[in-house]
Amino acid sequence: MLFSNYNNPGGMICAAALVLGVFGPTLVSGAGWEDQVSAVKPGDFPALATPFRATYRIGWGGITAARAEMVIKRPQADTYEFRADTTTVGTARTLWPLDATILSTVNASRLRPIRIDQTEERSDRTLRESVRFDADGADRTRTIVSKSGAGAPRTETKRFDSMALQDFMSTFLLLRSLSLGNGETRTVAVMSPSVPYLMTVTVRNREEISMRAGKFRAIRISVDSIQRVKDDGSLVPNKRFRSATIWISDDATRQILRVQSQVFVGSVFLELDNVTRVASGH
Repeated sequence: MLFSNYNNPGGMICAAALVLGVFGPTLVSGAGWEDQVSAVKPGDFPALATPFRATYRIGWGGITAARAEMVIKRPQADTYEFRADTTTVGTARTLWPLDATILSTVNASRLRPIRIDQTEERSDRTLRESVRFDADGADRTRTIVSKSGAGAPRTETKRFDSMALQDFMSTFLLLRSLSLGNGETRTVAVMSPSVPYLMTVTVRNREEISMRAGKFRAIRISVDSIQRVKDDGSLVPNKRFRSATIWISDDATRQILRVQSQVFVGSVFLELDNVTRVASGH
């Protein structure tokens, strides 16, 4: 949910896009990179209480450039539904108007992704991406519609053959379910949803963190590396990424409190503003 398009406010909640039309090549499975993925089954940490709603602010160097609302529901016992809406605000919206919506559906017992749907509304175009996961991998469809009226919409479809692929929400729920002992390291394969990335994280420490939303006991997790998986199965470091730290609450919720990332444009952050536990739910 944080791993690809760092200069894009919407990309701090999900990840975003490239371009092009017609059919693309298929990702090579079993090309070595999958051996690096941690063999992790859902842990015993209590499931996230739902419905759950949180709002975040996103920005650079302490300046808020966007706001996001995240809602997690469990409409059925074995299904999580996630929605994130992000919009630029203030001066950032004047320079770069952007509205993004991400929908994710996850199997609640296996913590495996079912589908992702993402829409970005920019000043010059609309980008729609969808990923459908199955037992052997995922199929992605991307459509770009120009708002200038020049040219027909461009659509690309692509197959990714790998049973290791997760999405941002299933990755969060899976890691959240584990013991998260200090020093534990995990490597996961995450669809951005445009392309898959191999990400390694390490649990560093328990500490107290102060933010606008208050003081929290937190688990500090470092993002040690992010590498894009190419079509031939080789790995390429994400050139925009320098380092990142994620803080999640050290309590029964284990919600995301703050993400701080050093990227090519400088320091980017996502920080909790408010949490609402909505009525009753699974």
